[in-house]
Amino acid sequence: GIPDDLLIIFWKGLWRLHMPEKIKLVWWKIGHNVVHVSEWLGKHGSPIGCPLCSSPIETLRHCLWDFPQAQKVWDRVTRLLAAC
Repeated sequence: GIPDDLLIIFWKGLWRLHMPEKIKLVWWKIGHNVVHVSEWLGKHGSPIGCPLCSSPIETLRHCLWDFPQAQKVWDRVTRLLAAC
């Protein structure tokens, strides 16, 4: 994994960024795997798939990368960054 000292520098840097606190908090939750998606709920007695597509299980990876709408977002971000 990533060495602890690098993670500390990363998270300190995140909190110093000039962006809304709620955005920083979302990224902190993602990084610490505390976003409660259906996969988490399933482990606690309520197994359900993704409510927005036909995926049988909703994982954090699904929400951020594999979900069709997420892929569109990342494609757009990639295009915008390539244009810089």
